Amino acid sequence: MNLESYGSSGKKGIVKPYLCKECGETDPGNFYSKQKIHCKKCHSKGAHQTQINNRLKAVEYKGGCCQQCGYNTYIGALAFHHLDPTQKDPVAFKKNKNWEVYKTELDKCVLLCANCHAEEHERIRKAGRVA
Repeated sequence: MNLESYGSSGKKGIVKPYLCKECGETDPGNFYSKQKIHCKKCHSKGAHQTQINNRLKAVEYKGGCCQQCGYNTYIGALAFHHLDPTQKDPVAFKKNKNWEVYKTELDKCVLLCANCHAEEHERIRKAGRVA
């Protein structure tokens, strides 16, 4: 296999072949443009697992249960409620952020189950504030 080629910048050099280190995929059509070591499928799977791990760590950081009623049966029913919506950073919980960014935003929140979260928003609405 001849790896010497011209890159997109026109410079001659070594070009790495497409080879997914997870599943062995080699078809360039199954890779993102500059990604050559993870195919699209494995890249997405890894990104999803990172999001799951970050959520588990965040829930644990906030105590692991609803801070009003103690619910802890299903992690998907737990939500991070901002105590002051005006201080909310809309991109803080997006993927690829470091733990310190998450912690800064989590410190502005309480962990509530779906029912307590809905009741909290209703209480705020009745009090005349927008949330």
